[in-house]
Amino acid sequence: MIEAPPYLLIAALREELAPLSAGLESRTRLGSSAFGGVEGRLDRTPVRLVWTGEGPERAARGMEHALVGDVRGPILILGVAGALSSALRVGDLVVAREVVADGESMPAPADALASALRWPGSREGIVTSVDRIVGDDRAREELAASLPSGAPACVDMESATFVRTARARGFDCLVVRAVSDAVGDVLPSFLESSRRADGSIDRWQVALAAMRQPRTIPTLVALSRRLSHCAGELGRFARWWLDLQRSGHENRASEKLPRRPVPRSADERRR
Repeated sequence: MIEAPPYLLIAALREELAPLSAGLESRTRLGSSAFGGVEGRLDRTPVRLVWTGEGPERAARGMEHALVGDVRGPILILGVAGALSSALRVGDLVVAREVVADGESMPAPADALASALRWPGSREGIVTSVDRIVGDDRAREELAASLPSGAPACVDMESATFVRTARARGFDCLVVRAVSDAVGDVLPSFLESSRRADGSIDRWQVALAAMRQPRTIPTLVALSRRLSHCAGELGRFARWWLDLQRSGHENRASEKLPRRPVPRSADERRR
């Protein structure tokens, strides 16, 4: 029997796909200087998991390489994002009805959007992409004011580039983002200044900056814990979504999995 091409699941960070990668069978490593990834079977479904690194430049290169060879659409774009709306809490899953960047709106395929929104607790919203880290409420408010009203919004750095690159190759995309920082959270300013020329974050620079500003360490620890939690939520969603693709119908779309609340950063520091 000829095996069907794999579904492509792509993210900026390896950690965002870690729960899915851990469950992969018949693994084959992928990767180059442009991206990292693995291919195999997840719950009997052939998949290709690719992580590109942060920022639009690396996202474009990584998506181009990820699309080499046969893949099945729609492409599932996963990762964390910062909330621009107070209605969004840490851990919420935002299914993008549209991705907005540079005045361009890229709507999701209607059928894929409708199916994804049957996942318990998912939120229909807007994802916008900018080439900077949005880390305080003033920047969030300015960005939110530029977006269409009527739906919760979140921000990342890669979704728009992922979608544009895939669309140019004839693929539809579904973007699902988990909220890792909420309105009111303040991210260390050195995260932006620690970005390299290609937009990726130099983690050694972040570590050195944190040592010079130890009051920021609890925030970084909280973000790391939130990333792990969000990756778990994204992984559960992705397995359910792949099951829908494999079965070809939505008879399992009403299956509910428990969702655990994420402690606020103050609680996390008391652990």
